[in-house]
Amino acid sequence: MSTNNETDEHGWDVDPEDESGAAVVAAVGRQLKAWREAAGMRAAEFGVLIGYGEDLIYKVEGGRRIPRPARVYAGRAGVRGGRAIGTAGDL
Repeated sequence: MSTNNETDEHGWDVDPEDESGAAVVAAVGRQLKAWREAAGMRAAEFGVLIGYGEDLIYKVEGGRRIPRPARVYAGRAGVRGGRAIGTAGDL
């Protein structure tokens, strides 16, 4: 279990009845996973970088949880160039 884990807050879950919204969340999750994998990072490492626990990373990447926008930006900034270059606190 990860020690750096944001809890699943109410209101950030995907509404299964909102097909277009769920598709967007799934696309964002796939992009985050692609950035993470391109940087050669494991989910737990990426979670530390953006302030989420490993289990929450898997939920976001799988399109089951809406990521906070600041976490998406932190993820992109953190893996730019295929390597970790900052932390979520650098935003």
